[in-house]
Amino acid sequence: MSLSKRKLLNRDDVIKIILDIGGEEGLKIIKSLSENKFISEFVLARKVGIEINPVRSILYKYYAHRIVHYERTRDKRKGWWIYHWKLLPERIVFLLIKQKKERVRKLKEEINDLEQKKFFKCEVCGKTLPLVEAMENNFQCPVCGSMMVPDSSVDERIQKLKEEISVLEKEIEELSVEDNKVSKKVKAKVKSK
Repeated sequence: MSLSKRKLLNRDDVIKIILDIGGEEGLKIIKSLSENKFISEFVLARKVGIEINPVRSILYKYYAHRIVHYERTRDKRKGWWIYHWKLLPERIVFLLIKQKKERVRKLKEEINDLEQKKFFKCEVCGKTLPLVEAMENNFQCPVCGSMMVPDSSVDERIQKLKEEISVLEKEIEELSVEDNKVSKKVKAKVKSK
């Protein structure tokens, strides 16, 4: 599996990361960066149709996550620094792996909580409470007042969580293989310079 920039930027989970960091305008910027090696922030602003200051602000957000890189040059006429930006797709893959690992960790915690606690459910409105809260309410639903019964859907929930973990771990493994390939290419480029 080799993820091109185009394929990578069409993945829903990658788009979500990009949107979470920079919003809709950030998505335009990243897509434009994906078409170029380095592009000046002024050219980029014109290309995406956004004022220069918001473009800079969004680029700095992406830079904080290290998914873009810049090089600066001095304008010979004005003496100002001009920043040229580049997308680092391997860092997006790294962030995606990190995000998925965090999701797996949270799911495992949820499974652990479900396995250690007993839950009660209202059969009328569907409200679910842990044993302690159900006892505090005398096993009466705090929403509708009906009697609560032991929740048998916990095992089903645990199974669904385990299935989600399995899918995530497979995705992490596939992305890690891709990340390793890209890392080797980057290291080879650095050595050749």
